[in-house]
Amino acid sequence: MIVSLIAALARATPEQLAAIQAFFPTEESVMVAPAIVSAPPKKSKPAKPAVLPVGEGIPTAADYRVDEVAHGVCISRRFNGGEDRRWKPFVYRESQCGNAVMKGSDICAKCAAKEERYAGDPSPKCDWLGRLTEEPFGWSRMLGTTWALNKPPVFLGEAAPVSARGGGAKAAPKAASPPPPPAAKAAPKAKAPLKAASPPPPPAAAAEDEAEEVSACLKLIDGNIYIVKDGNVYEYDEMAEKAGNFAGRLNPDGESIDTEAEEKSASEEDD
Repeated sequence: MIVSLIAALARATPEQLAAIQAFFPTEESVMVAPAIVSAPPKKSKPAKPAVLPVGEGIPTAADYRVDEVAHGVCISRRFNGGEDRRWKPFVYRESQCGNAVMKGSDICAKCAAKEERYAGDPSPKCDWLGRLTEEPFGWSRMLGTTWALNKPPVFLGEAAPVSARGGGAKAAPKAASPPPPPAAKAAPKAKAPLKAASPPPPPAAAAEDEAEEVSACLKLIDGNIYIVKDGNVYEYDEMAEKAGNFAGRLNPDGESIDTEAEEKSASEEDD
């Protein structure tokens, strides 16, 4: 049958071939449907950190937790801008990191590095505070943790809430007390001989005291307060208001801690 069909086509006239060809589609006559490109899924926006609890009564532990966790971005816990100094010692309200997550993970690369350091040395100096979907660590400065149970913070209710970069509201000025009534003039007394003025302290001692004062200062690093002295970073004991354990050396950027570095004295720093 195929042989006879080929023979018939060979004997057909050009007009007959054109009529036969009309029944078969060509590449030009075939319309290709455009490919449908789906839009990439939108990432969830991180939950905005709520303001510190304000209202009647004393805030509870639930008031210092994130109301709703935003998924699709890093869900690690942060303390930046969440300290409430109406408590003594102050406590933190948690917030969400919100950075872009790594592929196949629910946290960002920076928080993943902190979590890895914490796995080898579970201490606050690693700056890993856990995930918002988990309970805070026992040492966290939050209500309801072991830290708060061991030394319960006292709610003062007077100091205004402060952020990591701001201070509390200034207290209202006290009313001026009335001036005391004028005292009766006493009989003039004989003037005592003037004492010789004590000599000023040597300039070297004054410069040394000034250098000592400048070299040690309080610094907020990743939401925690530390004492920095001669490049060494120490934990800050809020109750005793003094330096605690050595946490590491301050990195050149002045905003992070090298937890692997060893403590150095002032003389070693000069060398």
